[in-house]
Amino acid sequence: MSSNDKKQKSKVVDYKKQQNDKKTTADHMNGNVVVRQRRTRIPDKPHHSLSLWGILKNCIGRDLTKIAMPVHFNEPISFLQRNAEDFEYSDLLDKAAKCNDICEQFAYVMVFSSTAFSTCSDRVAKPFNPLLGETYEFDRSDDMKWKLISEQVSHHPPIFAQHVESKNGWKAYQQLQIETRFRGKHISAISNGYFRIDFENTGATYTFNRPNFDVYNIIFGKMYVDIVGEVHFTGHNAANGYKATLNYIPQTFFSKQPQRIIRGKIQDIQNNVRLVVNGHWNEFITIARVNAIYHENKTEKYDTDEPVEIWRKRLPPPESQYYYHFTTFTCQLNEPEDGVAPTDSRLRPDQRLMEEGRWDESNHEKVRLEEIQRDRRKQNDDVVPLYFEKQPEEFCDTYVWKYIGNYWENKANQDWKDSPKLW
Repeated sequence: MSSNDKKQKSKVVDYKKQQNDKKTTADHMNGNVVVRQRRTRIPDKPHHSLSLWGILKNCIGRDLTKIAMPVHFNEPISFLQRNAEDFEYSDLLDKAAKCNDICEQFAYVMVFSSTAFSTCSDRVAKPFNPLLGETYEFDRSDDMKWKLISEQVSHHPPIFAQHVESKNGWKAYQQLQIETRFRGKHISAISNGYFRIDFENTGATYTFNRPNFDVYNIIFGKMYVDIVGEVHFTGHNAANGYKATLNYIPQTFFSKQPQRIIRGKIQDIQNNVRLVVNGHWNEFITIARVNAIYHENKTEKYDTDEPVEIWRKRLPPPESQYYYHFTTFTCQLNEPEDGVAPTDSRLRPDQRLMEEGRWDESNHEKVRLEEIQRDRRKQNDDVVPLYFEKQPEEFCDTYVWKYIGNYWENKANQDWKDSPKLW
């Protein structure tokens, strides 16, 4: 056995010991609520090599979501779980829910939207594509005061819908379709999405889209992700007439300026710029109130108060580079849990096998599941979504997939008779 293999085996043993030790640790009380003891890491990534170019060279210009890829290029979570990561910094929405000032509340929403990408600078692996009808719940009512349910509602094109309810005075909904294409030198991911957040205290609603992102150095060098594009935010109800934009500035390696920059502004009903947002989407973000506007070299400039930092990325766990650069929060997304729906991503066998380091078995399972899904389509026996349905949306000129209830009631009764058999 090589020294690397011995090191890998030792780390797997250490991980299993940690999980066994954790099982003996009692959950603790937070008031009258039992706070669940959750895991803090997953097994290390095995050492496997495979030529990405050998697979991608025939995929130039094609949508990668329709191409079978080995798990070597995945991370052991699904897209449903990856988008639950959007709420790692949900404390920003908790703070927004306490704001009476629309501009300040709007700023927290803008900053929250950017934190979804805070780990992208380190993570280039692709999540698993969910199967049609696959679901994912994440109940953090005990510690973070929110619970989430997601479902894959369409396969071609791949679309997922998500609904989040918080005890801290806000609700969130999103629908997202990502189209990925290999451009020869990089991979582009185009986000076609709709995000909505409602607040009880102000009665305000905010909607926004998602930026795109590109993955570079696919063939040579160290791969990295760049978030690009302009995100448009619109206020509704009590925030009607307010709007904002947030620009993700493309990286330029010939420049000596800092990278991964975001710049944004919030405008009131009279189109006056009231607040500006600045920072780096992978490090920190500040907001500042605008006192005056002037122009310099045909560029709009702002005289502002002293900027206030309202978000800073938490440092990753010390050995996270060994397990896919996951944060502690991310490690908890795929933690086994009793009582979830039989369609839950945590029960998906190929994904679980990959997390355990059994990649050959995972690849076999992945192929098997994809074949089952293709056979269903050929037989016109596609899965019908259970918890979301298309409904008109009051703030956009289209239909969106909205949560229709029943999931948490079904879980309470362990009534899964309508759940399809996906694996």
